[in-house]
Amino acid sequence: MKTSLRLFLAIVFIFLLNTLSAQYCTPVYSIGCSGGVGLTSVQLNTMNQPVTCSGSPDYYQDYTLTASTDLTLSGTYTIWVTAGADNTLVSVWVDYNQDGVFDAGTELVGNIWCLNAGSQYSVDFGVSGPVSTGVTRLRLMSNSYNDYNTYPPDPCSQTEINGNCVDVSVNIVPPPTAITIAATDITSSSATLNATINANGGSTSTSFDYGLTSSYSGSIGGIPNPVSGSLDTPVSVALTGLDPNTNYHYRAVASRLGWQPEFGSDMFFNTDAIAPEVTTEPATNISGYTAVLFGYANPHNATGDVTFEYGLTTGYGSVVASSPTPIGGNFFVASQGAISGLQLNTTYHYRIVCTNIAGTTVGNDLTFTTLSTPYCIPVYSLGCTNGVGITSVTLNTISQSIDCSSGASSSYQDFTSVSTDLNKLVSYTLSVTAGADLTLVTVWMDVNQDNVFDPATETIGYIWCDAAGTTYSFDFYPWLSSLTGPTRLRLMSNSYSDYNNYPTDPCSVTEANGNCIDFTVNLLPPPPPPLATTLAADGISGTGADLHGTVNANGNTTNVVFEYGLTNLYGSSSPANPTNVSGSFDSPEDLVLTGLTGNSTFHYRIVVGYPGGTVDGDDMTFDTPMVPPTASTEAASNII
Repeated sequence: MKTSLRLFLAIVFIFLLNTLSAQYCTPVYSIGCSGGVGLTSVQLNTMNQPVTCSGSPDYYQDYTLTASTDLTLSGTYTIWVTAGADNTLVSVWVDYNQDGVFDAGTELVGNIWCLNAGSQYSVDFGVSGPVSTGVTRLRLMSNSYNDYNTYPPDPCSQTEINGNCVDVSVNIVPPPTAITIAATDITSSSATLNATINANGGSTSTSFDYGLTSSYSGSIGGIPNPVSGSLDTPVSVALTGLDPNTNYHYRAVASRLGWQPEFGSDMFFNTDAIAPEVTTEPATNISGYTAVLFGYANPHNATGDVTFEYGLTTGYGSVVASSPTPIGGNFFVASQGAISGLQLNTTYHYRIVCTNIAGTTVGNDLTFTTLSTPYCIPVYSLGCTNGVGITSVTLNTISQSIDCSSGASSSYQDFTSVSTDLNKLVSYTLSVTAGADLTLVTVWMDVNQDNVFDPATETIGYIWCDAAGTTYSFDFYPWLSSLTGPTRLRLMSNSYSDYNNYPTDPCSVTEANGNCIDFTVNLLPPPPPPLATTLAADGISGTGADLHGTVNANGNTTNVVFEYGLTNLYGSSSPANPTNVSGSFDSPEDLVLTGLTGNSTFHYRIVVGYPGGTVDGDDMTFDTPMVPPTASTEAASNII
């Protein structure tokens, strides 16, 4: 009984299928391809079908069983055709509602004019409107422009003359779907991304977008890839090389040829935090009583608190906060801690320590030994008693008033708690005022940081304070050979009436009138070189041109010129306007050239001089036009 029922249903299915297939009309051509008019190939998506005018009838070719391709619902596609004769006109229909009838109006997807035989022509069309999914038929009909002066209007026409008709199959499938699922197997450097993707009948590529924001920045293929069928398929991929303690966004992506990708929802996960990494480095700026401890710390994207432990043994016992602290990021940060109150000629142990949410890491133990010689203190017999002495000092961010009203006890004042940063090879102005006329000031800087002011190599300048209460100054820049880091700056004053000369000994114990002041300066590397950009010239004539450029001094003191000449060896230069620039912004530079020769090519560039050398802009050229000849009529001579 069951066998008979199954056989009956199969017969009914075949009958209905044949009935439905029979519904499609077959157009009629009186001549067909015999005149050379007609399609010779059809390409659509993955289908590439040659067309031959053979069989019976030769004007109609049914390729529905051998030529097919998938089209995604709401996708956009291009159909390409070639024809066997010039001026062949083609109409294209798709039976979108799958009723076995090509509706001439609503199911016409485009027209193609094949101007030249053998050349490809195309039309774009969208799978849109009331469209049923599944296998249906696409029809192409051709005729000759010479027959009707218009495209075939009727997919069932019985009165066509020259041309042919071609039917192929298209499988209209819904777009794929992508659902993002929570990530799993999360560590400090990896995670597994998950999704389910339904291909909805068409081959679909799988991938994941990921990044630090929902704008993403990377993409990785899913596994499996591609997927097919109409079931939800689990897709995943292991993402590695991630930063610890970092929030990552991701989404699933389903892509099908000829259609825009489908995206799953944005989701995110946070990688695990790990303990910091640290390295203790040699101490710097070691004196008799002070030192600067140094090291590197990487908090691995968690807030890291950095300190230094130090003491006479590996038990340490003292702690100083690092600068900077706290720190962040997933890279090593240079850290330092300044300590004071140490003993002369003593060995100290120290190490760097960093703590984040995942734990505490201590660095390797290192030692340093303080110097046996502290900074000397000069001695004045009278000091500021007679009004001689420095009353104010200004240098960069230092602006310090000096009180010399208490007599000899104020002849030395330690302001090393007051400091400023100075970049090497950058010019600074040191200004002082004095409490009496004819006060002479000498300035030293301990550039080699050995706790000794060497008069021969570490004297940086002199100031003659001619009148009391008036500010006097000099310009200087820290030398390139100076050690970086905190060091001491010393100013000593005396009276011209005492010695007729500036103070010469920073450790003198025989001074009479005057005072001595120490500050701290933190010497930093030179700023980056200036940036020089040569710009196009304008205002060009037979005898002149206007040169242009920009300069960013990057904090340097600069001197700007333009070099120019008939070759890239130049040979001439003139100051730019402005000639001297500073700061850290782009400054426009100009030069008006005159006295040039016509019909010539000139090379030019902007050149910036600074304490560290010179920086050249790019070589550029301009052409002067030819200068017309001049003539003047003079009085006749030798008249007879």
